Amino acid sequence: MAIRRIVKNKFMSKSTLFNAYVSAIGHFVPPKVISNRYFEKYLDTTDEWIKERTGITERRYLEDNQPISYAAIKAIEMLLSERKISAEEIDLIIVATVSVKRTENIC
Repeated sequence: MAIRRIVKNKFMSKSTLFNAYVSAIGHFVPPKVISNRYFEKYLDTTDEWIKERTGITERRYLEDNQPISYAAIKAIEMLLSERKISAEEIDLIIVATVSVKRTENIC
């Protein structure tokens, strides 16, 4: 016989069979900005063309010597600071990135 645990807390609007929830989100935006004008130098495109078709006005990049884990650490530091919690209170971290850098060091 399976035992079902029903949890209701301030983060959930109704009873559920699950007790996992997202309680905080952290993020990091690298300070290095690359505008669409950069691509005009070596591609047959313009800032206006890129914005009109994609909505992108700029991109953010880590410095070459910074691994993607640097951004993850910065996001976690921001989360801990804003929530005023310690790292020991975190049960799970989910990392999402659109970086083309290798991500094996995040774990």
